[in-house]
Amino acid sequence: MNTKKSEATKINSFALLWWTVTVAIISVAYLLEVLKGERTIGYYVVLILFGVVPLLLGYWRYRVDPDTTQMKLFMAYGYTLLYTFVLLTGDTVLTFVFIFPILSTLVAYRDYKLLIKYAILNMIVNVMSVVIKIVAFKMTSADNIADYEIQVLATMLIFFISFSACRLTYFINEEKMELIKSQNEHSEYILKSVANATTLLGERVTKIDENAKIVEDKSETAQLSIEDIASGTADVAVNIQRQLDMSNSISEELSILTNISDSVQKKFAETQELSKSGIVEVDDLSSSTEEVGLSKEQVAAATEALRESLKEAKEILSLIRSITSQTNLLALNASIEAARAGEAGKGFAVVADEIQKLSGDTSGATDKINDILETLKAHADKVGVAVSGLDTVCEHQRELIMATGEQFKTIDANISEMVGNIVEQAEYLERINENNSQIANSIEATSAATEELTSSSEVTKNMTRESMEGTQAMTKFLNEILVEVNKLEEMSGQ
Repeated sequence: MNTKKSEATKINSFALLWWTVTVAIISVAYLLEVLKGERTIGYYVVLILFGVVPLLLGYWRYRVDPDTTQMKLFMAYGYTLLYTFVLLTGDTVLTFVFIFPILSTLVAYRDYKLLIKYAILNMIVNVMSVVIKIVAFKMTSADNIADYEIQVLATMLIFFISFSACRLTYFINEEKMELIKSQNEHSEYILKSVANATTLLGERVTKIDENAKIVEDKSETAQLSIEDIASGTADVAVNIQRQLDMSNSISEELSILTNISDSVQKKFAETQELSKSGIVEVDDLSSSTEEVGLSKEQVAAATEALRESLKEAKEILSLIRSITSQTNLLALNASIEAARAGEAGKGFAVVADEIQKLSGDTSGATDKINDILETLKAHADKVGVAVSGLDTVCEHQRELIMATGEQFKTIDANISEMVGNIVEQAEYLERINENNSQIANSIEATSAATEELTSSSEVTKNMTRESMEGTQAMTKFLNEILVEVNKLEEMSGQ
């Protein structure tokens, strides 16, 4: 911010200087014309007013605020009043060159928008001066026309060059500002990163210092522990020897238990074979019972068929009795008709008598057959009752056989499960025996390691003492690093 104000102050001071110089030169030049008698005092007073009053206003604004951005407006439009007055009242076209000093000064502000407005305004003034000279003063000679062309073209050229230079300077300055801004942001980022890294490094060094102190304390504790370990190693060796003796005793007992388990497994295997034989025999008995049941069903079916046949035979006998009754009735009617016919019906009467005898014989035979059928029906009923009783006995026998078979199957399943358990138990015993052997080997190795531990305890004790001394040295070194980190953090903060 301070740099920007200083730059604005310098540009405003530069603009006031050359604005003052330009107005002073014009004032002196026209004062000489007054002394020569070419200009009047009144003209000169008006010229001084147009030139000095805007300049004084510019000095006043600069005094109020040296960094003001309105100074360029005061100079551009204030000087335009003086330039317009001189250009329109001048008797030579060379007065247009008075625009060059202020135009060059405005380029320092790098405001190409203001510059183009200023150029357009003053270009209009130059064109007006040319028109006035042609119309009012009839200055239309070839030399005058050439001067007009020089005035307009030179003014346009200087305006274009000044505008282009100002615009180029403006964009170059913008690019530089962007580059500076980017570099500042990058620098700020680096400073922040350095500050964060410094802070983090300080925290880490502090943490390491704390851990070093903890390690130092632990080293002292470890040294004491190692001394305790060295003193207790002998007791450990004695206990290990006792464990080794107990492990050997457990191994012998496990061998005895394994032999007993093998014997029990053989007995259960024999029992399982007998159970399987019983299941086979029960299955055969169940098959025989099923065959008896099948035969009973066949007898029952035959008895039922006999009953149906007897029923049909009785129906046939009933039909024969009906036919016999009808035949007897017909024979009686035939005898009556033969008696009515007299001699002519004697032959028919003989036939009727024979038919009546045959009907009587048939009726007697039918009664005998009916008695036989009743007897057969009574026997068939007795057979049905016997078959029904046999059915009950067979069903009860089947239930007993099935229950026995299920019991044998349950016994076989239980024996199989127990055999599996015994086999699994034998495997566990074998693994326990192996583990016990490994434990015994491990105990022997531990005993050897304990002896080595006893011999190396003193070495470890010495190493621990050296480690503690190194930790103390590292703590001192870390404290020195922490001091330097704090200095770096202070520099980053600045």
